[in-house]
Amino acid sequence: GPSGGQRPPPQDDLDLPPLIRALTWTKANENRQLQLQRMLKSLHEEERFETKRRNTIIAAPASHPQAATVNVRIHDRMVVKTADLQVSERHYLENVTMDRSLPIYNHLLGEITPATMKILDANLSTGEEVKEIYKELMNTIPKEHLKFDQGSLIECPATNLPHDSCFASSTLTKRKSEQIVNTELSQILPAGPFIPEEMFEAPQATNLPKKKLASKEYGSWLKWWKATYNIDDYFKYISNNTADYLPVIFHLKQLKAADSTSDRFEEFNVLQRRLERLWTVLHFSERERLDMAIKYSSNQYYLLLPDMLNSWEVAAQFIQDRELLLAEIEEFEQTASDPNRLFSKELGAFATRRQESNLRSQLQSELEQYNFELRLILKHINDAFNDIVTFKGRPYQDKMERDIVEMLYWLQQERRAVVLRKAVQSRSSGRLSSLF
Repeated sequence: GPSGGQRPPPQDDLDLPPLIRALTWTKANENRQLQLQRMLKSLHEEERFETKRRNTIIAAPASHPQAATVNVRIHDRMVVKTADLQVSERHYLENVTMDRSLPIYNHLLGEITPATMKILDANLSTGEEVKEIYKELMNTIPKEHLKFDQGSLIECPATNLPHDSCFASSTLTKRKSEQIVNTELSQILPAGPFIPEEMFEAPQATNLPKKKLASKEYGSWLKWWKATYNIDDYFKYISNNTADYLPVIFHLKQLKAADSTSDRFEEFNVLQRRLERLWTVLHFSERERLDMAIKYSSNQYYLLLPDMLNSWEVAAQFIQDRELLLAEIEEFEQTASDPNRLFSKELGAFATRRQESNLRSQLQSELEQYNFELRLILKHINDAFNDIVTFKGRPYQDKMERDIVEMLYWLQQERRAVVLRKAVQSRSSGRLSSLF
């Protein structure tokens, strides 16, 4: 053993001692070790390639434009694509406060007049009113004007009519007075009469039978006809004549249609002028004019427009005469209904009161006559056309029952206003005189 009694420290290397290793190591073992090392290296390469392939996303080329995306890693190995722009998850918690504003004008309190209010609201209903007008006007336009098989003037075709008897040539076998011959065809014949005997090639035999003679005459006529006329002459003839049969079948007379159309337009213009004159006489507002135009443009009432105008014009004439009489009564009652006249002590006051009574009775009688006539015509208009006759926007039936009382009331109010004005002026002048 070694001297000093100490053992050498154990070697950390696990390799065999050089002597044993030299005895057990052969060339074959070295080749095997190299082979195993190459195999281990290839396995490491495959593992690294597989790991890289799994971490890489191979996307097929898109068939349409794609939005911008970003790669997001989920867990450790999975990678997904998300949109570059995403909806924010933040919540807007601020409250929007609006200040209350009082209305500029209060029409309920009478701050603006109805006329001003209508002007302010004119733009709100202009388009709707025009649409309603055109809608009602389109309902009056007939949609079957191109259907030739309909209409009161169209007769059904004769399906079982024998066509042989319809041609003019079928009348040639009848008596001469019943034959239909086109005299215009005689104008295209050559000059000079046609003599069938001149076309005979052989001299006429007087002893031939009638049948053979007729056959020979027809043969000579046919030869003459073929030599005289050809198809070009026929085409020339029909080209110079009217061949349009549709106007004859369907009675499409252009001149008469044009005349009827112009007559209809003239009649429409006359009705329009009468309607506008009626509106002016009765002081129709724009809304009342629009309502009447829409009503009598509809299918239900537009045929009643002439009768309606006749009735309304009669009513308007009575209303004009009655209003003139009311103006005369108002002028009379300005002095005749004044109660202060009863305290007058002038001479002839009794005779004046008597004259006033007689004149009042005469005016009231005329007014009652107008009221009676107007009640009849207003009732007829309401029953026949479902219309209410108005004057200055007020139903005239209601006005007739109250206008006399209203007139007397306002005349009395005017007298009171005059007396109060004089009293105020006298009081103010008395105060001023006392001051001086």
